[in-house]
Amino acid sequence: MQSKLQHMSKTSYKGIGIQFPKDTLQTMIFDVLTKHLQDETFETGGFVLQCSVAGHQAKNLSAFQQSLRINLPVELHFSKPEGLFTVEGKGGIMLELLCTLIPKKGDDVFVDLQVENFTWFSSPVVTLGSMDIPVEWMADVVLKRIREHHLEKWVAAFNQSFDIEGMLTSFQEKKTRNIPVSHKPDIYFNFEIKQIVFVGFQDENHVIRIFFYIHYEALLSDKLNPFAPQKIVFSDKTITEVLDTTPFVLQINLSYEGLERWIIQYLSQNEVGGKSFDVEKAVIRNTSAFETKLFLRSPIQGSVTVSTEPFYDSGLQRLDLTNIKVDVSANQFFYQLTSPIIQRIIRNRIEEISPVNLQPLIEKAMVHFIKTLKQKGFDTSIKHKSIHHFGFETQACRILIHIDSFEFFSQSQGIKVYSL
Repeated sequence: MQSKLQHMSKTSYKGIGIQFPKDTLQTMIFDVLTKHLQDETFETGGFVLQCSVAGHQAKNLSAFQQSLRINLPVELHFSKPEGLFTVEGKGGIMLELLCTLIPKKGDDVFVDLQVENFTWFSSPVVTLGSMDIPVEWMADVVLKRIREHHLEKWVAAFNQSFDIEGMLTSFQEKKTRNIPVSHKPDIYFNFEIKQIVFVGFQDENHVIRIFFYIHYEALLSDKLNPFAPQKIVFSDKTITEVLDTTPFVLQINLSYEGLERWIIQYLSQNEVGGKSFDVEKAVIRNTSAFETKLFLRSPIQGSVTVSTEPFYDSGLQRLDLTNIKVDVSANQFFYQLTSPIIQRIIRNRIEEISPVNLQPLIEKAMVHFIKTLKQKGFDTSIKHKSIHHFGFETQACRILIHIDSFEFFSQSQGIKVYSL
């Protein structure tokens, strides 16, 4: 058993895609660029040049590999005061910027920005006077000014505005921590990304997709999980090192304290063999066998101890309860006479439900889970679910569910997260 659990806990990376509306991402990027290039005025070679982002000109964003290509239109006004021979004119340059994400092992993602090229979307036109200098000189002057006075500010602003680690940490804290998916019994969902391998971008029509391989933990449990922000590590592993076609894993941890509360709640609301059970206390332990001890007020004053050796058949998706033993201990003589009847009722009930078909229970739980996420603003699809492991450990019942594919779509932000 130990080697099997060690194998299941081995670090594994799974592929996910995140889809953004292109216009949303484009607006964010151009807002950063425009903020640092508003009516820039400088002098060179006797000319006064004024630059600004051309608001009326179409902007463009495209993605490929690990980079975003940005076409930034820059309006240019120039003048050369020389008394009666003043020169004035205007033009427009389309800057080609390359924004690249460079993950560093153990560090944040570094966003680099370079000016790659330019074209004139509006050739320089002299509106007053005349001049005979080549237009290439003016373009070179503008590019030099931007590289020396704006590029560094843009890089800093991009790294601050697109702090991927900070955004993911904030998103996890606000959106994926202790989401209540059930009440009585109380069940909470937690999702945490631990490591990321950045793959690249894809440009498709009106959306931009970004691909990662992630090492993560997805957990359903009956206990609140305190949020302790951990630094998300960007790994420098290659795709071939992390490529994995095995299913995604959702882990369920049910503490024995929680199971004890559920048993008391179930018996207080349901009859077993036509009898109601008033349970004062329930105690679960797992040693050589899985044992549940109930301290009853009625139908007897005493205790009932049920022990069994559970066996999970992953092929049939069912839990067999083998080697069932029921022991009833009554405190008073009258109740001792009825003990064999109580014992037989409980044993018959356990044998009726064994083996337990778990697949319908998982399907029902997933439907409830998806409904809860929809109330939180996420349209969700989860396909092909199966229970890979069902085991009783020292302090809790641990279940591992395999999921072939999933998709989460945020209705408010238009962002989709999906499995690859």
